[in-house]
Amino acid sequence: MDRHSPRKTSFSSFYLYFTILIIFLFSFTSAAPSQRPFEEEEASLRIPTTIVPELAKRTATYAPSTVRTSASVPTASPNSDGYVAPFPRAFDTSIALNNFTAPGCQAFFQNFLNNDEFVQCMPLSFFMQNSKSWFDITKHGIVPVTQALTKSCSADSGRCNSLMNDLGKALLDASNCGADFKLRNPTVIQAYASFITYGVMFAAGCQRSETGFCYADAVTNSTNAADSYVYLMPLGIPIPGGARLTCSTCLQKTMRIYSAAAVNASLPISSTYASAANLINLGCGPNFVNTTVAEAQLGSTASLSSRPWISTISFIAILSIAFI
Repeated sequence: MDRHSPRKTSFSSFYLYFTILIIFLFSFTSAAPSQRPFEEEEASLRIPTTIVPELAKRTATYAPSTVRTSASVPTASPNSDGYVAPFPRAFDTSIALNNFTAPGCQAFFQNFLNNDEFVQCMPLSFFMQNSKSWFDITKHGIVPVTQALTKSCSADSGRCNSLMNDLGKALLDASNCGADFKLRNPTVIQAYASFITYGVMFAAGCQRSETGFCYADAVTNSTNAADSYVYLMPLGIPIPGGARLTCSTCLQKTMRIYSAAAVNASLPISSTYASAANLINLGCGPNFVNTTVAEAQLGSTASLSSRPWISTISFIAILSIAFI
């Protein structure tokens, strides 16, 4: 018997376990190239800013939509002043869904926008940049905004996160919107960003302030409209250079969420976080928010990873930061 064989066996076992450990750890921070489209040609794939952050400038482009008929929509309730808030819908304009290259892409949009599960999730990531009904709600003050946020934040975020992952993957399929995505169709790019950003936006949009929701405070702040810009960052829309945000606890908590999410280079927030953090610190002090991403965190909250359990763990990690 070879007296060295036990040592060789021990070394082989150690090497095997060490290799497995490295692969396991690497799986949390890496994604397949096909799942990282925002890394490829980042400048051209960045979310278009044709729909500008100042929400008031969008009203002229809206027209009633005629594409949705099947999904059940909860009835809106009137507020004390008589205003009846509409149930918010994504891409609820006729102009938004009439410019696709592939027929399958038009059908894909109509199908997911009419999907009852999608509607009931009330995804904030979709409302922020292309929803007339959401814009109408924000025009009428903090009460209807708070009511809408309460419903959106009551959704089963884990189930909705999984749904958004699945729909985001399906969007990239050649039979759906793959061709339009490669052509950088603005509507398709916006939808994809909204799918993969659902978890980040849920955590940020559902953040509570002393009086209610941080987002409601920001979007209805008549003294500083710039506060709402921070909620467009996850969609790849940077804060304008001259903006000065209110230096609040809400802003710090929201940027903490973004810092963790920005670790994942496949998310649009990774391209907007650093510049925003530096801009905020310029107005609020050099250490008001972290200017680097939270390296110790897991990957994205809504990564389109082919391994759903990784996405779930990451989503839980972001939510734990949101409610610290």
